Amino acid sequence: MSVFATERNLKEAGESIVPVRLAVADPPALVVIKVLWRQRRTLLWFFAGGLVISAAIAFLIPSEYKSTVQLMPPGWQSTNSSLTAPFAALALGPTGGGGLASGLLNSRSPSGPLLGIIASRTMQDDLINRFNLEHVYRARYLADARRILIRRTDASEDKPTGIVSITVTDHDPVRARDLAAAYVDELNTLVVTMDTSAAHRERQFLDQRLKDIQSDLESSEQQLGQFSSRTETMDQTAQSKAMLDAIATVQGQLIGAQSELHGLEAAYTGESVAVRQAKARVATLSAQLEKLEGPSGDNTAPVDSSDSYPSLRQLPLRGATYADLYRHTKTLEVAYELLSRELEAAKIQEAEEIPSVKVLDPPVIAQKKSFPPRMLLIALGAFLALLLGGAWVVGLEVWRRIDETDPMKVFVNQAAASLRRAEWKA
Repeated sequence: MSVFATERNLKEAGESIVPVRLAVADPPALVVIKVLWRQRRTLLWFFAGGLVISAAIAFLIPSEYKSTVQLMPPGWQSTNSSLTAPFAALALGPTGGGGLASGLLNSRSPSGPLLGIIASRTMQDDLINRFNLEHVYRARYLADARRILIRRTDASEDKPTGIVSITVTDHDPVRARDLAAAYVDELNTLVVTMDTSAAHRERQFLDQRLKDIQSDLESSEQQLGQFSSRTETMDQTAQSKAMLDAIATVQGQLIGAQSELHGLEAAYTGESVAVRQAKARVATLSAQLEKLEGPSGDNTAPVDSSDSYPSLRQLPLRGATYADLYRHTKTLEVAYELLSRELEAAKIQEAEEIPSVKVLDPPVIAQKKSFPPRMLLIALGAFLALLLGGAWVVGLEVWRRIDETDPMKVFVNQAAASLRRAEWKA
């Protein structure tokens, strides 16, 4: 403020009466404004440089795209608590990092196990191998690629509705969409793999039992075929009837031949050609009849006798063996048919009980980038450069106004001069 020295004060000081007017100091804000206005060209250069540098940085940052898939919670159409049993059976991997770290194992929520599977190491490794993410992320180790995938994956649950949202961020919008869709595929695969429901266990048992019966059936059919081929034994009833018919026919022919032989012997001598022919025919028919009936005691011969055709006495034993093999084969066939029907029913029941993931909103290819906000970064960079320029010019003005005899200024000038001499010598 202005102050005038009074005459009385000057006399007391022993001085002549000379009126003196002191300078008026400007407010600090006005000083800053004047300095900024005088250095407006410098500020303009700072602003332009910040604009160019921030624009270059903003456009050098790779664009990122997001793709989101929304899933209905497991068992949303049913209150059966067993629907979420397969999820609880999965051994969960590390859950740290990214958006997957919060609320993953909320057992009170039907979507809690679903979020746990998304964060599991099993699913992450499957996706990494499927999309070759180690090469895409330039990760040296699988664990590094896993951490990057966790960081770029955000799985969350809407508490009121239980709807699960999986958002994948990637530099390629198509790969982001494919990764989000792959999460759904891997979820369904893991659900089926880890299914521990009663229908699943029943289907597994029936499947294994059916394979065993099929193997036994093939072996039994092969044994039956080999036995029938070796012994020429087939259906015992039909074969016995055919055997009896053949024996009756041969016996009738033998009786007729014997009668004819007796008549010829009464009319001709034993050396007659007709008598010899009749005797030969009788002998042939007798041998044929004996072969069909089998010699006495032939029923004790083993069933795999070397005879090309079974006799009437061998037929019961061979027929019994054939019947056993045939009955065993038919039993296996009936069991195979029944188990086949039960297996199909178990598969249907298993499919109904598996909590497959229902997609509410499928992932789509992002049309706009999610990061970086280039215009905002450019504006922020230019503004920061302008603030830096203002601080620079104000600081220079403050430094200029400091008295040259100030110890701090003297020291700084000396240090700067020493540094300049050192650089010059270097």
